[in-house]
Amino acid sequence: MSSKIIPELSGVSYVEWGAIIAGSVLACAVSLVLLQFGNTLGLSVEHFQRDEHITSAKVITVGVWLLWVQLMASISGGYLAGRMRAPWTNAQHTHESELRDGTHGLLVWATSSITAVSAAAVVAFLSALVAQHGVIDNDVHISVDVSHRTNLILGFSLAATSLVSAVAAWRMGVLGGEHRDGAVDASRYVSFRKKRP
Repeated sequence: MSSKIIPELSGVSYVEWGAIIAGSVLACAVSLVLLQFGNTLGLSVEHFQRDEHITSAKVITVGVWLLWVQLMASISGGYLAGRMRAPWTNAQHTHESELRDGTHGLLVWATSSITAVSAAAVVAFLSALVAQHGVIDNDVHISVDVSHRTNLILGFSLAATSLVSAVAAWRMGVLGGEHRDGAVDASRYVSFRKKRP
């Protein structure tokens, strides 16, 4: 196996963090907006865990909603990162460009996931701190068995939806790169410009 250095890429970083951070910010914003809608409709994990009467329909509804939120965030963030990444000028190796675009989408998923988990950990810590000092009075008493099963189902659902959203972020990063290289006009889908007659 020969190690061949391509002159135009020597000394250049393959990872463009500007595109990844932009995609991650968009992914987190999409998640935040959708989670706010879900919270209003009673589809948040907090409402789910405090519910005394947990049914299969509620479990499925919350699971599908969380899958939808993660998919929409990964799709939007992954696409943006792939589209914003600088194109690779070596046209002979399109598979390498696909790999790099997909990797940027996957890094958007990883960065936004770490950010979301960190934010959730801080909120959980602050909630526990407030509850410890008796500021919140929680009248809902859920059995340990129901609580354990609920947490198990939610944990598995979140892990499964995270894997699905990682694949979606990869694919949308590749698609964003294809649209970038093909100079696809996105204004026909989303545009605030006045159309000329």
